Amino acid sequence: MKEENKILIKTFLSSGLIFASGMALYGYIVENQYLIWTFFFHFVLFGAVMGIIARKNHKKKLKENEIGK
Repeated sequence: MKEENKILIKTFLSSGLIFASGMALYGYIVENQYLIWTFFFHFVLFGAVMGIIARKNHKKKLKENEIGK
């Protein structure tokens, strides 16, 4: 598996889970309700965006290192 894909998956899982858990906790405390579909939505959407950004940054750093050599 390519390094970029590993970074995408790790970032997707970690950032998505942390953000979705925080939003679920906030929703439970403030509104006194917990909806699984909002947890899933936050997990997938935020995780995907952060994973794509991390992958893009990694590719950019690799290009800069190749040019600098």
